Amino acid sequence: MPTQVLMCGPGTRLWCTRIGILILIFTTLMGMIVTFWNYYFTLMDDMDTMVQDSPKLDSILEICQQKIQYKWNIECEEKWMTREDASKIMAWQCITAPNTYIDYKGTGNITHNSTSLYVTPHDACLKAMIWILPW
Repeated sequence: MPTQVLMCGPGTRLWCTRIGILILIFTTLMGMIVTFWNYYFTLMDDMDTMVQDSPKLDSILEICQQKIQYKWNIECEEKWMTREDASKIMAWQCITAPNTYIDYKGTGNITHNSTSLYVTPHDACLKAMIWILPW
């Protein structure tokens, strides 16, 4: 036989407390899921709209037959350089921006530090493109 359920009996209060705790836990977990879901899609939207910088062409230099054939956005001059064996050679010295990459084709060598590039030998024949790196 079923027992009589009292409105404020100990069994009813225990059941009501358990249901209340379950509802509180469920509500907290659902709130966390919604918060994480919103945060994830906000990050995805931000990543989709971000503009990724790419390298930019800073200057162009063409040297051949001991003359500058073409230059754009770069200043160069002839300089005497001292080599490792203490001999001196004539070279082209050009001022460059920091954080650059030099792409060149042709005969000759390019040495580069943070502010200058040097083209050796003086009779080199090459085309150099100087790129500014965004990173």
